[in-house]
Amino acid sequence: MGQVLRLTRWEWFKLRRRWMPWILLIPLLLIPQIWLWAEFFAYRNINDYDAPGIYFRAGENASLSFSCAELDDGTVADRLATLPEEYRQEGMEGVARMRELEVCEEQFADQVRAREWHSQVFVFPVSLANGLVITHFIAFFLMTFLASSLLGSEYGLGTLRHVLAGGVSRLQVLASKAVLLVLVSSAAFLVVSIPVGVSSVIATALAPEGRELADPGGWSTVVVMFGKVVYGIVPYIALAFFLTVLTRSTGLSISLAIGYIFSEAIIISFLGHRFEDYGWFQRLLDFMLGPAVSGWLVEEGLRASGEDAAFFPLDKAQSSIRAFLVILAYTAALGGAALRLFLRRDVTSARSA
Repeated sequence: MGQVLRLTRWEWFKLRRRWMPWILLIPLLLIPQIWLWAEFFAYRNINDYDAPGIYFRAGENASLSFSCAELDDGTVADRLATLPEEYRQEGMEGVARMRELEVCEEQFADQVRAREWHSQVFVFPVSLANGLVITHFIAFFLMTFLASSLLGSEYGLGTLRHVLAGGVSRLQVLASKAVLLVLVSSAAFLVVSIPVGVSSVIATALAPEGRELADPGGWSTVVVMFGKVVYGIVPYIALAFFLTVLTRSTGLSISLAIGYIFSEAIIISFLGHRFEDYGWFQRLLDFMLGPAVSGWLVEEGLRASGEDAAFFPLDKAQSSIRAFLVILAYTAALGGAALRLFLRRDVTSARSA
């Protein structure tokens, strides 16, 4: 273990001098910010309860608009009294139907739900959990790219021979790179969370007074979500390692990994919709890597209950356990296959990556 940690430290010295990880950090910082502020402005732009939302005909080519507040304070009745008889009667019947159907109550409830929905993205500290999730769906692409490059460059430059000649085992080499990538992923999620937290505080301060805000949740939600996003990155690192060892090429392994990810998305999008009435096919989708990771992070339902309520709830134990085991199976299978190939294949001299 000590040798693996020493190799991991050496791998970090090499990695930090490269431009790639720092360039990949830029979209990880920008996209959660764009999402947070987009949801903030969507929250601010939701119509107030007193915004016009009820319409009546006032003539052949004319109409009147009213708000729910005007319906309650008698304004609607006064204005309807000024209309011709045929339109006044129609308007009164419309008001009666709206009161019977509780249209204004439903409108108000929809606005409250919409405000809570949008504000969960920027209210602190639950915003950190949401930021981690949106970051993950970018990070697994970038970490796949970085993992392929980290191992593929060793094949391209022929440096693996020199490392192994120093008495280091192949298992230790592969393990050190995997440990480094997990640590780099964890550090990236922490770094991204800092500006998300700052933006959350600013957005909450700028939110209009008197409007509904979501439950801010608790720090346990953030901690659990941090562990989830890190765990959700691991199978993609294993996938990148397997394809890199298989092809011994950075470019080809990246192409295959991205192709696999998009192929999954196409299958889910087209076949999942076509066979949505077939339970066996929907259950089959649950055992694919992409849906398993998505289910691990974003579970069915929108809110957890209690102090740690979150936009992405953590209270679906059965779904979480299944997703956890599926991710573990992919990680073990891909990581084991990569290790087996790495142990059995000869290490060639320098070649094109």
